[in-house]
Amino acid sequence: MIMNKSTTILIIILASTVSVHAQIHVDNDGHVGLGTTLTSGSILNVGGIGNSSYTSTFNATNEKRGIYINNKATTFTPTGLFIMNECGSNKTVSGLRVAWNGNPYFTTNQSSYGIHSVGGGSTQTNIGVFGSPAYSGTNNIGILGSSSGSESITYEGTYAGYFIGDVRTIGATYGTLLSQSPITETSSITPLSDNLRDNNVTQKLMLMEPILVINSTDIVQEKRSAEQERLAEELNEYIPEDVTPVVTQMASTRYAIDYNTIQESFPELIYKDDQEHISINYIEMIPLLLQSIKELNMKVEELERQLKAK
Repeated sequence: MIMNKSTTILIIILASTVSVHAQIHVDNDGHVGLGTTLTSGSILNVGGIGNSSYTSTFNATNEKRGIYINNKATTFTPTGLFIMNECGSNKTVSGLRVAWNGNPYFTTNQSSYGIHSVGGGSTQTNIGVFGSPAYSGTNNIGILGSSSGSESITYEGTYAGYFIGDVRTIGATYGTLLSQSPITETSSITPLSDNLRDNNVTQKLMLMEPILVINSTDIVQEKRSAEQERLAEELNEYIPEDVTPVVTQMASTRYAIDYNTIQESFPELIYKDDQEHISINYIEMIPLLLQSIKELNMKVEELERQLKAK
């Protein structure tokens, strides 16, 4: 009876060992395949998409996560994934490159995230994305963004954030607002008073209509469909409750200028993007206001001369 039990236990151990090794394949070059018989290409191949351009490859199917890391470290600064590239200078190096290919996860209200990061759980500070250059120097950027998708970007200077293309925010922007000078080596420059000699700037500015805008709290959002809810539950992971961008107008009183009246006087101050959203370039109104002050000052001086002549 004891021999039968020992034999049974041994058979179970051997069967388990065979089952495990059936999922692990090592070729003569030391390349390892997990869950696949394919060992060519990558040194470590999980799932069967070996590629000689990469040391390790992972292939996740059936809507499973590619890599899931749950770091339950007790240290003060636990790190889920740490990547260091030591490639020397004059190299284009990516610590983490995320590529999207194929159809979006949701078939309606389509959204695709290159990087989706959520910071939470801390009683002190929660940060979704933190970017900072590692070394000091003349050309360093914490976060670089481009609306064109081009990686061939030339920049000068050190910035926390550098963006190529339009930047849109919903809410206030805090800090010192600077506008880059439009003057270049090929610019043709003439005084505004000479350029608009026959067009009185003050009269044109008087055509603009200041307005008072009272915004009520208005939230525009769409919930996930029943099918999206089912898929989200299967994934068992965080997905934003609202799959369309939430546009919120805070209840506040705002001062503006009717863009229709600006269009009549200085249409170049009106900007319209691809979604037909209208914006006003208030910064470049400053030279016009300065020119108007000069025109009004000239009129005051002329009236003073006339009064002294009497």
